[in-house]
Amino acid sequence: MIFFTPLSWPQPVSSLLESIGKMTVPLSMILLGSLLKNVTGKGILFYMKNRLIWQGTALKLIIIPLLLVPVMWFFLYLTL
Repeated sequence: MIFFTPLSWPQPVSSLLESIGKMTVPLSMILLGSLLKNVTGKGILFYMKNRLIWQGTALKLIIIPLLLVPVMWFFLYLTL
């Protein structure tokens, strides 16, 4: 939402947000690697069979984006 406003951030704030954004992917990979090193083969099968994980994944990757499409079109229509 910050990027859709006509306001510009001061340079120190903008630089800080950019640095934090650049750190998120490497930090998430480190965290994921440290979590996966403790998982056994049976643990992976357990996670693959866990229905709650699949529901959360579907919600995050499919349902929420589909619900946000009308909002996006509404704001896009307002800018035209």
